[in-house]
Amino acid sequence: MEYHFYGWKNASVPAVSSKYPGIFTPLDLYRALSSVWCAETCAPRMRADWSPDNPTLGQCSITAFLAQDIFGGKVYGIPLNDGCFHCYNAVGDCVFDLTSEQFGDCQLNYTNNPEQFRKVHFAKYEKHQRYEMLKKLLTRHLSRIEAVSSIPFSAEKKSIEWADAIPDEDERPSPYEPSYHDGSVKNECWNDREVY
Repeated sequence: MEYHFYGWKNASVPAVSSKYPGIFTPLDLYRALSSVWCAETCAPRMRADWSPDNPTLGQCSITAFLAQDIFGGKVYGIPLNDGCFHCYNAVGDCVFDLTSEQFGDCQLNYTNNPEQFRKVHFAKYEKHQRYEMLKKLLTRHLSRIEAVSSIPFSAEKKSIEWADAIPDEDERPSPYEPSYHDGSVKNECWNDREVY
């Protein structure tokens, strides 16, 4: 997987929480979130513009606070022209913005920005609900990957031993690649909708 988010080259800060198996660095978190970001986790004011081609759109604050849960540090906000803040993370000297790609080639200033607090952001009920949804989707995604990786593999047969019990490829979501509700593959947001 190629990374293009701000700070990816130095995003090696270790996780301080083991709540999310397989997430050891921000690169791991980005890779996992790439499979779960969706229109439902996007900020409502941006939802009409959200697409699989720009999955980080409208995901900044909930993603930054989730990253803070995992890696510690602080969340800062870049003031935007519309009066809102674009949130990113700083853990010691490591600054990273998992959702910077939504701005394309626009250069953002990651210095001297105000600290952001979840108490203020989550005073908006919908934002807190999106954050909780993102955590659930991430947990479900990681559980599926962990389950698949624990399946016995026979090197001699070069197949999973219980392959006959697996549904056909088009009947199951892939835990390894981003997928969207465009009909190609099911996205994490569209599985088990009764959870929400």
